[in-house]
Amino acid sequence: MAGSGLKEIFSTIYAPITADKMLTGHAYSRAVRGHTLVYLALSNIILQSFTISDEMKKQLNDLFLNSNHNPIEFDQIYNENVIIQLIKQFKNQLDVLKKNGATSKLWLQ
Repeated sequence: MAGSGLKEIFSTIYAPITADKMLTGHAYSRAVRGHTLVYLALSNIILQSFTISDEMKKQLNDLFLNSNHNPIEFDQIYNENVIIQLIKQFKNQLDVLKKNGATSKLWLQ
């Protein structure tokens, strides 16, 4: 993972020596937490690039907050048109970002 930027990112969250240990397989729970934070940060960056219409926002609000699916089941949510549209938009954005070079492609795996 040399040159991927993980060490630099982990060093902003944890001490540099801890980041080295995380990347060599030690400090396992910290490594899992660090990878989760990086994953969430990348997802947030990708989602901020989306244009979500007011109609889609209303549909999402109705789906999750005013839902009669009690409890909400994954299969019901996954087949909703608004969710399918968001998944397509997310995948399209990933394809665009992968074309930015080898490092982008690595981070998006």
